[in-house]
Amino acid sequence: MRRGIRGGDATNGHPSAFCDCKVGLIPTNTTQSSMKIHSLFLSNSLRWNIGPSDPITWPAIAEVNASVLNPIAHFDDDQLLSVFPLIDGRQHVITNRVHILAAEDIGDHLFDLIQPWLRRLRIASKQASLPTEAHGFSIKDFSLSDAKKWTQISSGRMTIFGEFHINTALDDAAIRLANELGMEATIPIHYDLLLDALHACEIQRSRDAILFSAIAIESLAQYELNKNYEAAVLAEPPPSHLNILEFQQPGGQTIKKDPVFSLLTESENFGKLLHEAPLYLMRRSLLKEFPTLYAKARALYGTRNRLSHGQTVEPNNEKLLQINQEGASSAAATAVAVFDWFGQSGYYVPDRKMIDAFSP
Repeated sequence: MRRGIRGGDATNGHPSAFCDCKVGLIPTNTTQSSMKIHSLFLSNSLRWNIGPSDPITWPAIAEVNASVLNPIAHFDDDQLLSVFPLIDGRQHVITNRVHILAAEDIGDHLFDLIQPWLRRLRIASKQASLPTEAHGFSIKDFSLSDAKKWTQISSGRMTIFGEFHINTALDDAAIRLANELGMEATIPIHYDLLLDALHACEIQRSRDAILFSAIAIESLAQYELNKNYEAAVLAEPPPSHLNILEFQQPGGQTIKKDPVFSLLTESENFGKLLHEAPLYLMRRSLLKEFPTLYAKARALYGTRNRLSHGQTVEPNNEKLLQINQEGASSAAATAVAVFDWFGQSGYYVPDRKMIDAFSP
């Protein structure tokens, strides 16, 4: 479904400079003793969708009991901050800073903590362009009584967004999911790889988009197969369609393994990760269920092999992807579809599709 938006003028700098916009952020009546606000200068801009019921702060970095400030609640005079009203009543915010609140100065620990936190935000929101690095920060006193509160924007301008920007903007749900991810011992790398592919596609780095897309599929397939295999080995009794056997080890110990599954996955055969191995282990096959998608994945991996060995792709080679924006978009779309097949959905391929915009 396509969603409509009402738009204000996207102007870099203080919102009061917005053409035809009245941000009208005014101090709340919240009172609290002075805290330290750490304003991080990000390597790229990030996007938020903020609603009137959203809190002023969210828990952010548990290691130092820090919170992240609602981007509408505070902004620096020299900060990039663009605000657009959405048709659903929220506001779409683009900014190049994020403000971290803590009871004391945490600057000595900030760079060690901020990169993992930004990574979790990126994975939780699926915002491929979300920066995972900061190149500096400032620290000053701040009281929540100085925070701004929500005010509806009015605008006579029309604005059009790429739909994927709206769908992947940070919001309350994404921040809460990021906090849950913080309790995980490790987060699999295939999430980062797919987001790297989508970002490369967005900024038209075709070669990187193709390489990251192929590696993301391979990494995800291996992860899902290993996860399901480990669960099957531990099950009592093991699944009847598998051949999980006990093998004697030196010292009298025994281990359980399925030699058929080991044979299917021990060789570097990309096709088996999507067909034979999941068919045997999970009774699912991408080739059987979606043969066209399987063929696209094989073509993607074949292109990846060419690139990784320093070879070129012939312009008339219909079995491989072309190293251009069309090929990059196809690679990203294939990776997103394979992720969806494995149950990892909600990713958006950057493209030129727009959603309707309205003037009030």
